[in-house]
Amino acid sequence: MHDSIIIGAGVAGLAAARELADAGKTNILILEAGERVGGRVRTVETPRGVPIDLGASWFHGRDDSELAQRAALANIPLVIDDVRFLRTVVQGAVVPSARATMATLLRQGFETLQQQAKAQGQPSVDATFGQALAAASAPPPMQLLADYFRGIWASARTPALSTQDFRNDPYGVGGLLPKRGMGDVVAHLAQGVKAAVGEGAIRLSTAVTAVTGLADAAGYAVQTASGDTLRARSVIFTGSVGV
Repeated sequence: MHDSIIIGAGVAGLAAARELADAGKTNILILEAGERVGGRVRTVETPRGVPIDLGASWFHGRDDSELAQRAALANIPLVIDDVRFLRTVVQGAVVPSARATMATLLRQGFETLQQQAKAQGQPSVDATFGQALAAASAPPPMQLLADYFRGIWASARTPALSTQDFRNDPYGVGGLLPKRGMGDVVAHLAQGVKAAVGEGAIRLSTAVTAVTGLADAAGYAVQTASGDTLRARSVIFTGSVGV
């Protein structure tokens, strides 16, 4: 019986395996349905050798990312990802300092709504993106930009996003990017897992179809699409939840 079976060989699964190995749990098995490690991280190169991340590409925050710290210790080159340098194109036209402009409109609309609430004797409350942008009479390009941030930042409907939360975003200044792509970080994690647990610790092309508790409550049975039944004292699921 394995100490633990980890479902998914993305960054979360590999990091979980490293944590368990560091705690002395080395009888670990990682099951990955795909044909490669990395999950939502995938770095490819152009014909000229320029790395491009097709999935996750940056560390959220500069000072408090444990993965960024691991990357730095592994001598993986990191560069600053500063959103102030981004160029945003809306309907074919470049919008200078688009995020800063939208943030200003959100602040103005938010303050307007707070003043109205105060004048009516109501308590200060949060406002949605839709309410704040409407109160600031935001032009259509800013409404489109808000739709962009809906998908990138929050995966939520624009009218329901919290203006207060956006204004308090501690990561608005950007994070850190691996210079050669996030694939370097995945490779480092996978190499560490294999070194600590063994080359056979990661099984690719192994889809999990069911996880059930054992009758004696001593652990779990993990069934795979190929018909195998594996047992472990614990199971960690790290598959994507669509966030």
